Amino acid sequence: MRNSSYLVAISDPSSTAAVPSLVDSSQFARAQQAIRQACEQLLDPSSVQSQALAANLNDQNRADCSLSTKPLLEAIDDLVEFASAPEFASVPAQISPQARSAQAPIVTAGMNMLTASSSLISSAKSLAVNPRDAATWQLLASHSKAVSDATRNSYQPYRISPLECDEAIETLNFAISEVDQASLAAICSKLTPSSESTLQGFHTQMTSHISEVSDLIEPVSVAAKGNPEKFGHMVSNCVNYFLPLSRSAVGAASKTSNADRQMSLREQTKTLAESALQLMYAAKECGGNPAATEAFAEINDAAGNMTEAVKDLKSTLEMAASEAGLTAGMMNAIAKAAGTLDDVIGGEVSKSFAEYQESVSNSAKAIMVKAQDMIAARLKLACQRLGGALGELLQCAGSVQSNPTDFQGKKELSDTARHVTNHVASLMAALQADAKETQACINAADSVKGIISDLDRVIMFASTGLLNKEEKGDTHEEMVSGAAASQEQLASAAEASAGTIRLLTDHVKLGAAALTSDDQEAQTMVSNVSSLLKTVKTAEDEAARGVRALESAIDAISAQLEKLTSENEPTRDAAPEDVIRVSKGVTIATAKAVSAGNSGRQDDVTAAANLGRKAIIDMLLTTKAAAAKAEAVESENRSITAAKECTTAFRSLLELVHSILLKPSHDKKQ
Repeated sequence: MRNSSYLVAISDPSSTAAVPSLVDSSQFARAQQAIRQACEQLLDPSSVQSQALAANLNDQNRADCSLSTKPLLEAIDDLVEFASAPEFASVPAQISPQARSAQAPIVTAGMNMLTASSSLISSAKSLAVNPRDAATWQLLASHSKAVSDATRNSYQPYRISPLECDEAIETLNFAISEVDQASLAAICSKLTPSSESTLQGFHTQMTSHISEVSDLIEPVSVAAKGNPEKFGHMVSNCVNYFLPLSRSAVGAASKTSNADRQMSLREQTKTLAESALQLMYAAKECGGNPAATEAFAEINDAAGNMTEAVKDLKSTLEMAASEAGLTAGMMNAIAKAAGTLDDVIGGEVSKSFAEYQESVSNSAKAIMVKAQDMIAARLKLACQRLGGALGELLQCAGSVQSNPTDFQGKKELSDTARHVTNHVASLMAALQADAKETQACINAADSVKGIISDLDRVIMFASTGLLNKEEKGDTHEEMVSGAAASQEQLASAAEASAGTIRLLTDHVKLGAAALTSDDQEAQTMVSNVSSLLKTVKTAEDEAARGVRALESAIDAISAQLEKLTSENEPTRDAAPEDVIRVSKGVTIATAKAVSAGNSGRQDDVTAAANLGRKAIIDMLLTTKAAAAKAEAVESENRSITAAKECTTAFRSLLELVHSILLKPSHDKKQ
């Protein structure tokens, strides 16, 4: 009861949790006393220890021992004094008046239970003396009921931090509402540029708020699953950043001229707030109770969605900052992070060395991918500029052709031609570093078709028994056998593999031709080599991962959609509130699918397909379970119909992304 009262009070944001001492000063004091007593007994002639050592102790030895113990005792005194310093002492909890009010129901319930229990024991004692006293039996029954009521009442106020969760949910809903209002204003062309800050200032504010939110996702999840004294504080700290974030996002959107970028800022900020809202609902159900394991999965899912939303919004801000030349914030963040490398981490680390090692490796890979994307953006920009210069060149050439004596036109034609030359030089400079290795890979890949075609011809003769020694085929150049860590290694591997496969091809054909034409079975064994080469050619292709993930998700969603209207009983229990909760996941999955369709990156498409499949199937199962408990048939039918329409629309979205991957086009992305 006392622990529960403390947890309820300390979880209030206005309270401060107790801080345990770094060292136990009482142990130092006890050790000091024991050492001092031992030294005194050693020097006391009448003590048992001194008498036991009497043969070796004379007055001179005893004086020497006395002198030797003084430095020891002085060192012990200094150590105890140092251990008792204020910086090592514990800090008691600070309970605010508001928190004491929250304690009152628990304390009152505990006092009532103790009072009723004491009265019950007294009545039982009286009955032990006079078991036939009817009045005492009635009094015992009354006290027993009082104990039961007090015990039942003591369970009610034990829920930790519902107030903080309710306030957090209200704050997040308000932040989402602000973003929605800005979206409506933008649609009506009424979103006026904010005068509170510059575009760079809004971006810097958003980056700072997002970084703080990202750092608090895991602490909130951990506190919700088993750290009640920190739960309320973590929830309040996390949510405090969302109103400033939403206002900064609206301000940045109002000063962004690019309509797509403006919409991305608003929608991704809203998605982050919705994922945080989902985490708050799940955390409220758990309430810091480590025994509420049934809510752990929902907390983990919500935290994962929130992490993905943070990554998407960070990516959009980084792209906007790069395009606008706003690199100062990034440089400051890098400098700040580099400056913390020598800082000592306070307290215990939350992960193992292997987990930190994996995190560093993933971050390094992400940096490498970003660097490659920057190179790709450079090539794209160079091509766009070259295309514009070529258009100007054609216009000038047309003008000169129509008026050959126009001196000014000839001068403009000459200048435009020089611009085209400069843009071509810029494009070639970007391509020059990788041109040799890339061409080697292309040549090696093209040679695969010739090798397989040649072996197919040998198989044809072998299968009919007409393969002769003259049918040896021609030589070929190169083949790519696998990917390497860099383009240089890939080119070397391609050339080496081409020679090996060419030699293998020639020897296989010679071996097959050396067999008699009557031994068709042996000759046709050459088909295994062709199958091997075809397997090499059609080995796992990086570009097909997203397509396969989309196809798998579409099939799984279609299969689950058929089960929605089946007569089978629901596999779970759900309420209307659960349908609202899972619909948030569908919203996040939709945004991820749209983003993946625009980027075309295989990692994005795979993640979006997997997230969409999970969200839609979860929504279908929950809707079916909730509809089965509907009081009216009409409500049940409306729920099922809405779920079918939502699923069909999302499946169409995945099919569109699938079509974009197979045949990319600007119209489809729009």
